[in-house]
Amino acid sequence: MPNYDGRVFVSLENTENGEVDDQTRFAYHQNGFSVWADYAGGDIVRGHLVGTTDEDGRLHFL
Repeated sequence: MPNYDGRVFVSLENTENGEVDDQTRFAYHQNGFSVWADYAGGDIVRGHLVGTTDEDGRLHFL
């Protein structure tokens, strides 16, 4: 299982109505199968993702 803790991601592309751009940074954290991220940048002041990962490293967010 990959570990996402401490990784930072940037979106490569977005949907037409999305607000995320290449200035938005997603800082990931992980504890076991629980994964969460804080993000900000560009037009985004602050956001949070909460989800899980599976044995194959696929992310599932709520």
